[in-house]
Amino acid sequence: MISHNCTKNRAYKSNIRIHELGLAFDTFGNVSGRFKNKCLIKPSGVSVSELTEKKIVEVDISTSLFNGSNRPSTDTPTHIEIYRNFPDVGGICHVHSQYATAWAQATLPIPCF
Repeated sequence: MISHNCTKNRAYKSNIRIHELGLAFDTFGNVSGRFKNKCLIKPSGVSVSELTEKKIVEVDISTSLFNGSNRPSTDTPTHIEIYRNFPDVGGICHVHSQYATAWAQATLPIPCF
């Protein structure tokens, strides 16, 4: 049996960290972690300056149901599918760096160096 021990505090700190590293900006990007049969994820549309450990949303991996007033990230269905199909995965990091986002918006091919 695989033991996943993500906590709301760890999910909170990881979401803060991707912004500190410049891997995400504004309300984009998120980190989720697995705790037993729960996905702990950043709420939708909440900026890092407003994020607290208590705002991290618990989503049931089997049913996709969540409790509380905060809606989970719009990326939650993708995270849930990964957790359902890959039981060894303990966490997921989805980032939107400014440079990668700008390049994608330019619709240019990635050059090979």
